[in-house]
Amino acid sequence: MPSYDDIEPLCRVVSAPMSRSRFLRTLAALKARKPLAGLGLAVGVAVAAGGLTDVRWVIIALMLVTVVAPMVMAFLYIVHAISPRCLQNVHARRVEIFPGYMAVTYEVPGIPADGDDEPEPRLVRFEVGKEELASVRVRPADVLVTMRAPFGFIILPYDDASDGDALVKWARALNF
Repeated sequence: MPSYDDIEPLCRVVSAPMSRSRFLRTLAALKARKPLAGLGLAVGVAVAAGGLTDVRWVIIALMLVTVVAPMVMAFLYIVHAISPRCLQNVHARRVEIFPGYMAVTYEVPGIPADGDDEPEPRLVRFEVGKEELASVRVRPADVLVTMRAPFGFIILPYDDASDGDALVKWARALNF
């Protein structure tokens, strides 16, 4: 990636941390829609079969809800949620948007070492080029940017942008 340190960005978005529940809802909607829909269908069929034939099917439905659903969510968390391209959503972050390029910077709390009272936070910065983007969706309150492998997403609220119109124009210019 070329260095854009001396070029003024089209737009800056300085966002507060996203709530963890919104983060997990967005992640589940992007990556687990089909598995969770299939699980819901299997639970519905098992409950219906339990009501019509044998009550043991209700027990199977409860097993699906209490065993399989947490395993799907754990898989999402381990594989996707703790990657740097997703994790930045739950930290305060700064996104600078350039033509065909985006730079994300966020601060990760430090881990205390032996005898260290206040650990130093660590700055994480990653850059995403236009070719790494999977989709850019303009929504009523924000822009949702999803990235290819390694998977990641970022939500850019209009209210946090230095120029909301430039943000929307950039998103629409990418032609996703």
